Amino acid sequence: MTDVPDATKSLAWNLCVELRKEILSTQALRSRTIELKIIVVGGAIALYFSTQRPIKDPRFLILPAFVAMFFDFLIASYSFAIKRNGRYIRNTLEPQLREKFSWPPDHRLWEEHLGAPTQRQRFSMIANLGFSTLACLPAAYVLLRPPWLVVNWAAFVLMGFVFTCVALIYGRLEFPRIFKWR
Repeated sequence: MTDVPDATKSLAWNLCVELRKEILSTQALRSRTIELKIIVVGGAIALYFSTQRPIKDPRFLILPAFVAMFFDFLIASYSFAIKRNGRYIRNTLEPQLREKFSWPPDHRLWEEHLGAPTQRQRFSMIANLGFSTLACLPAAYVLLRPPWLVVNWAAFVLMGFVFTCVALIYGRLEFPRIFKWR
C-alpha cells in the first residue's frame, strides 16, 4: 500500500464521495417528481369529476393519462442516472478503493452491496406503472365508448403505444439481464 501515491487514493475517494452526493440528490429529485405526478394527475382527474358544470367533451380525460405516462419517462430518466452512477462506482471506483485501502475481500463496499440480487426491489416500478394504469383506465373507457370516431381510435392507439414504451423502459430498469440494450 505504500507504493500507491496519496493523490491517486484521494482522487478515487473524492470521486466516490461526489458521485454518492449526486446519486442522493437525483434520488431526492425523483421522489419529488413522483409526488408531483400523484398531485397533478390525481388532481386533474378529481377536478374533472368534481366540476359543477360538466366538461363538454369527456375525451379531456386522456390528458391526465398522457401526463402520468410522460412523468414516468422523467422518473425513468432519473432512475437511469442513478443506476449509471452506481454502476460506475461499483465497477470502477470501488475496486480501486478496495485495492488502494486494503479493504478486506469478505466485506462488500456500498454499491457492491446494493448490486446484489437480494437488494433489488420492484415496488416503485409497480406503483408508478399502476398509477399510470389507473390514470389510463378512465381515458380508455371514454375513448372506446360509442360513437367510435377515428380520433378516438387514434388517441387510444397512441395511448397504448406510449404506455407500452413506459412499461418497456421500466422493464429495462428492473431486468437488465433480460434486455441486452447498452
